[in-house]
Amino acid sequence: MKNYSLKFKTIVPLVTLLTIGLSNPLYSAPSPANTIKQLGSFIYKIEQQLANFFDHNNNTSYRTLTNTMKNILGDFNSTLSRTKTRGNTLQQEAHSIAHYARNQFNSAYVVLSRYAGKGKNSAGLLAQELQKQFDLETAFKHIKSKLQTLSAKAKEKGDIQLVATINRFIDFINKKVSVWKKRSAFSLITAISRRLNRQ
Repeated sequence: MKNYSLKFKTIVPLVTLLTIGLSNPLYSAPSPANTIKQLGSFIYKIEQQLANFFDHNNNTSYRTLTNTMKNILGDFNSTLSRTKTRGNTLQQEAHSIAHYARNQFNSAYVVLSRYAGKGKNSAGLLAQELQKQFDLETAFKHIKSKLQTLSAKAKEKGDIQLVATINRFIDFINKKVSVWKKRSAFSLITAISRRLNRQ
């Protein structure tokens, strides 16, 4: 069985987000660096909702949280659509990484949305299905690998801004993975059960 401990996360402090340089990314001109910033902003927002979802002390309803996730995914998809055919090879690769990440978190949303309205007896099934469809550890591993490849190409072309943005983003990912490792499978399943009671 896979380890649940890397499936979800606690809320990352806002200061961490700011260190990546993600201010107003949706209004930045299309470029590889800005696309990576947009990706970072998206991941921060969507995972914050996942953190709320699995937070025992958060009383937001199940449907409200999943609807918020849906809106975040929709907004990011619109952003990707606006930058899809623009830019050079580096921009195209940055866009591809962002699209991959979006698909990973969309898989988590799809599973969670299917259990809206169901009771806590469905907690085990929800956990199993989510485990199959959304593996955060694998997703981050692939994202990091793609980012490292993009960084190497950016160095060859002298895009210092993109290299710096990627390095900050990888540090961001590493910190989150470290936090996830502290979460136990039991606490996550318990949180799922409690959340199902807050429809």
